[in-house]
Parts: sequence; C-alpha cells; structure tokens
Amino acid sequence: MTNRRLAFVGLGADTTSACLSMLKIMDGRSSVGWTQSEPDDADVLFVAHDGGANRKHWENGDKPCVVVYHNTEARPAARYTLPHPFRVMQLIGVLEDISSALGDTASATRAKAPADKPQDETFGHSLKNLLEAPANDDSLYRSRGAQGHLYVAPASGCYYIDPGLHQQLRSKDLSLSALEEVNDPISNQLARRPIFELAWFTAQHAHEALAPWLAPAGQFKLKRWPNFGTVRSDRVYLSLCALLTRQACGREQLLEHAQCNAGQLDRFLSACSMSNLLISDSNAPAPAPQVTNVNENGRFGSLIRGLRSRLGLSS
Repeated sequence: MTNRRLAFVGLGADTTSACLSMLKIMDGRSSVGWTQSEPDDADVLFVAHDGGANRKHWENGDKPCVVVYHNTEARPAARYTLPHPFRVMQLIGVLEDISSALGDTASATRAKAPADKPQDETFGHSLKNLLEAPANDDSLYRSRGAQGHLYVAPASGCYYIDPGLHQQLRSKDLSLSALEEVNDPISNQLARRPIFELAWFTAQHAHEALAPWLAPAGQFKLKRWPNFGTVRSDRVYLSLCALLTRQACGREQLLEHAQCNAGQLDRFLSACSMSNLLISDSNAPAPAPQVTNVNENGRFGSLIRGLRSRLGLSS
C-alpha cells in the first residue's frame, strides 16, 4: 500500500474532524493510506476557499491543493475542489483523482502545439490526454471548429464556450480540431462550464460509439458515479452505474443487465472513459458465474440426488 500525507490549511475544526473520520472509514479499503501531517511535509493540502493570501501561497506551490468551499457558494476555479459539508464518496473521488495524478507523473504528458502531436490526433484524443495528465500549470488550450471555438483550462477544471455553441455541443458533434496551447485572453462573452460536461458530450456524440482506446472484450468498472447534475441521466445509465460501481463487468453482461442496445452502452462507457471515471482491463478474465449453494440434506437435495442416480451421474 502507498502511504501519503495530507494537511489542512485554514479549515475549521468541524471540517477537519469530518475529513479525518472519513479517512478512518476508508482505511484498509484503498490502495493508498492517508495520514495527517504538517503542511510542509504533506503530499496533498486541503485549503479553505476564503483563505485569501494564505490559500494563494499554497496553491502556487508544487503540491496538489483541494479547495474546500461551502456548498452554497459557486465552485472555485481550481483543479481539485470539495464542497462542504461533503460525503465520504466525494472525498474518495477527489483523493482518487489526486492519487492517479501523483502516481502517473513520470509517464503522463500534456497535449502540446501541433508540431508536438500526431497529425491525425482528434479533439477527443487531445482532450483525453489533457484530462489524464497532472494539472500543474495554468496553461490554456484552444480548439477551432466551423461553428466557432472553445478554450479548455485543465488546471481550473473548466472550459469556456459561446452560449450558442454550447447548445449545439449538447446535441451533436461539433467537429472540433485537436487542442493546442495558446495565450489568448478569455472573452467575457464566453460561458464558463465544468470540464466534465465537455468530456461527456464529446464522447456521446463521437462517430465511433466505443472509444478506440477501449477493448470491446475488456472488463469495465467505475471509480465512482458520474456527475449527473450537469449531464442527462436515464434509467439505463443509473442501472449501469449501480452495477459498475460494485464490480467489473464485460459488455455482454452489461447489455443483459441494463436491457439496452449496444450503441447506448458503448457511448456510456466511452463517456465515462473520457471523463476519467472508467477502469478498463482488456486482459482480465470474465467474472465467474455465481453458483447457488444447495442444501443436499434437505428435500431439494434428495431430489437432486435422485436425478443424478437416474442419469447415472452418482459417484
């Protein structure tokens, strides 16, 4: 198990106590163990939204910062945020994202200017690369399309888009170019939206139902529930989430469970993968079917033994 340290800066005693209590619940149930330490020794910092200069001091450092804000306030412009009061699943979600970023810093790479990326890279691929890379700078990325362009700020967890273009994004593929790093100023006319929403709709409207980086014969599992507060949910999605948060499943098992068509399932898996919520393993064997235990000492057991005898299967 990996052990990491976290510290609290400018937070009230009730918030700190709630977080520590939830960490005790998580202890032994995760591949990462979390302990409290002083800010200078911590791997991750939890800072108060209203911390002022103290918050900016820590956010400008090289440690991931989780900005804790009251749930009646607007979400801060930060990579990692946590509304207060929060639930244990929200805390687990943000710590999983940080653990993934800390453990993948050696291999993760950001999408760069056109000269640094493959000529055939799509908008979806470039967005996925940005979402999986550690957000340790304030870089801004732009994508162009026939209907307009949008900007992505991974470190802030948001994107900027014209309100009219946003309505089109929710209903169809915008045929956007691959993201490239720019230094453009953000117009006040652009709406600021959560980046999860952009990832979800990009996958939902892609030409290929199943994302090309997902193996059709693989096993899939969700890290946590998607945020259906910003995207539409339905019975099929809720049913899939309920199963995939408990166990890994293959596509055939999921189709039977949700009673949906293959296209709808594949777009759901692609959207979850694009949003960095899906764990997929193309080498994992299918889960063994559950076998119901039969009490052979009872009446039903006698019936089974009789059938075995008639069929010549008795040992």
